[in-house]
Amino acid sequence: MPKKYTLTNLVFAGLILLVTAPSIFAANKLSIEEALNMAGRQRMLTQRIIKDYALIGQNLSAGAKYELLDSVALFEMQLEKLSQFANRSGEQKKINDINTLWQQFRPQVTAVPSFKQVNMLNQLADEIMLESNNLVLMLEKRSEDNIGELVNISGRQRMLSQRIAKIYVLQTWGLSTNVLQEQYTQTVQEFSTGLAALQEVPSNDKQIDRALRRVETNWKIFKYSNPRTRNQQHAGRVPNLVVRSMDKIEQQMDEITELYADL
Repeated sequence: MPKKYTLTNLVFAGLILLVTAPSIFAANKLSIEEALNMAGRQRMLTQRIIKDYALIGQNLSAGAKYELLDSVALFEMQLEKLSQFANRSGEQKKINDINTLWQQFRPQVTAVPSFKQVNMLNQLADEIMLESNNLVLMLEKRSEDNIGELVNISGRQRMLSQRIAKIYVLQTWGLSTNVLQEQYTQTVQEFSTGLAALQEVPSNDKQIDRALRRVETNWKIFKYSNPRTRNQQHAGRVPNLVVRSMDKIEQQMDEITELYADL
């Protein structure tokens, strides 16, 4: 016997559709540039999470716990959206690879910070970052012009800013290795190179040019105040200063990446 649909049934069904529709269709509405921006942000979040983990472990920031949890939630939300957006087998496989690593990482990085665990967690975060970067490169191939490349480069600057802060805070905690020192020097150089490359892009509009000049000003201030670029007599550790500088630059680069994605 056919099921009878009452007014109550229909209203209830309509409410369910309204609730679920955004999650069903949101990913499909993403442009390739928006998906690239999102995938690129995943790289940054891996570095920010370890930075916050180390800050919490040293009692250096009251807000680090909240930022860490927010970053974990954002990573998972974006991973779900990217999984819905991906329509090629290679992209889906890469997302599965990222998710496998993430499931190992998440419960440990949200536990009480331990200096004994931080080196292992940092290495795992870098693995997730590299796999996320591979996803970015896959998505970039879908872009029909150079906008995808610009979104990638600009988004990578966000990651580099947080990587600088992360390494500095890890070393402040006492995690001192030659590898970390080499990574710090390389990351500072890569940020400078990436910023110069973006400033030379012919298609930059006035808004992007102004935003990049603001980043350049803050970058110069950081390099001057960074003890490693000054005389040895000023070699005291200043983690809060470095973190604030890099967080400000990350926010500025995030805005610039959005501008590139909207071109």
